[in-house]
Amino acid sequence: MNTTHTITEINRAIRILEGAKAELEQKTVPIPMPLTDKRIAVCVGHSRPGDFGATACDGMTTEYAWNHKLAVELSEFLEAMGAKVLLLEYYGESTQTYLSYGQAMSWVADKVDLFRADVVLELHFNSAPFKEARGFETLVTGSERGQILGNALQDEMAHLFKGEPNRGVKTRSRDDRGSGFLYKCKPPAAILEPLFGSNPESWNKWKNKRKEIAEAYGLGVRRYFEKTSN
Repeated sequence: MNTTHTITEINRAIRILEGAKAELEQKTVPIPMPLTDKRIAVCVGHSRPGDFGATACDGMTTEYAWNHKLAVELSEFLEAMGAKVLLLEYYGESTQTYLSYGQAMSWVADKVDLFRADVVLELHFNSAPFKEARGFETLVTGSERGQILGNALQDEMAHLFKGEPNRGVKTRSRDDRGSGFLYKCKPPAAILEPLFGSNPESWNKWKNKRKEIAEAYGLGVRRYFEKTSN
């Protein structure tokens, strides 16, 4: 046996295989992320100066503080799916010490417009004077895309919040309290109310499950784009 010839042939085969591997790697097309090129604005409710929203039944956690952490989780999840995210965690400029609700919503709308957002979400939780109230809901306008967005988000929340009352998608009029966000922002917008912070059972069950809630919101956004992509 000619050992030198055999080794030469083996080396030649190795080079051929390495070349084929390199060629295949160059031709590999990355799988697009589900939200690639989508632009999402995530807004923390009650972010204007001096406004912290409701306080949960623990007597300490404000609506703003709880949703601020949730907004960070949601932003990271959306970015992991390829989206570009604008996180609005404080409404108004740093020099402003007071903003009316209308002024704050105009400020948000301007930021959303500059960002060229495709979808806008504002994060809240509900509260009631009687602790029995519970359930999850999504608030939207009556526009076609607003309704699609609301149903997509509500459906994903329903998968998560099993055992909690599904309060449905609620269409808000322009004059309804707290609806300025929905109407001043140009893209489809939704206000998310996942639970009643005033209900001890719901609060204790869900207060530390922000990651799961953020993922439900993110999957709802993905579902919206799937429904409106055609």
